Amino acid sequence: REIESVTHKRDGPIMFRAVLDQGTAEDGVHFVDERTPIELFTQQLTEHTHNIVHMHLNDTRDNVTVDAVNLTGTMRVASDCRTFGKDASGRPLMYRIVVNNGRVTNVMYPLGSEVLDAVFVEHRLPEAGELVVVEGGGEDDEKDELMMGELQFVPHGMLVRSDKEREEIASNHDDSDVDRDDQSIQCSYKHPERLAGLVRVNVGFCDGAIVAGASRYFPACRVRAASDVEQQTYEAAVESAKNTAVDQFRAQLDRIRESIGGKPGMSFTDLSALCRSLRQRAVDDPAGCGAVASPEQVDALAA
Repeated sequence: REIESVTHKRDGPIMFRAVLDQGTAEDGVHFVDERTPIELFTQQLTEHTHNIVHMHLNDTRDNVTVDAVNLTGTMRVASDCRTFGKDASGRPLMYRIVVNNGRVTNVMYPLGSEVLDAVFVEHRLPEAGELVVVEGGGEDDEKDELMMGELQFVPHGMLVRSDKEREEIASNHDDSDVDRDDQSIQCSYKHPERLAGLVRVNVGFCDGAIVAGASRYFPACRVRAASDVEQQTYEAAVESAKNTAVDQFRAQLDRIRESIGGKPGMSFTDLSALCRSLRQRAVDDPAGCGAVASPEQVDALAA
């Protein structure tokens, strides 16, 4: 927002020119905390398109503006990108992200008459379909239990295309089912509003056990690829859950056999005859038979 007029209470309108004071390296006025790096959470979609999903800033200003340029395959270099003007909405540009050859190479910002390079870290996000760990997971907020699941969806945040990109990539925003009041999906770090970076995970493992799959949204900064050890933990838990389910089903079948007069190890022919008898009983006395076995259990027994 710019000052459009200045009026003295006695002398009236004053001629002026509005200048945005962004501080200088000499006067010690810094809006950027250089002690902590800027964090970027990204994906490389194609050779010439980078997806900046989420961004952590250490900046005291409101309404921070960011743009990005992809130099892949061009003759331009980072030093060609050090002129700062205004963004597409007419606001002063505060940050520029430079991408080249599939990675972020620079994050620049103006300070007075200078353009400085910020310290940054780029985190590459896993692909959809991969097993991921959700940091800070678990049902008990006081414990950092291991939560894992399949990464289902990564949004397009800021698509940074080079001049050589020929592939059309449509925006994939699909957050209509996001509960905006859910505090667990709110990133506590300062970030540009359009780079909230909510990814969807089908959570299948929590607090040391397999759980019924449930799709949930989390900030991209809380999601990382599972390590080899964590993958083994997940696979072992899945195998254990399968074995438990099989044991429970077998025990149920044994109870059904006993209830209809069957014996362990009896032949398939004899067992089939008992199943037909049970079906007939279900026709003659549905109420009485229902306490013994359901039609689904009879089918399972016959199989």
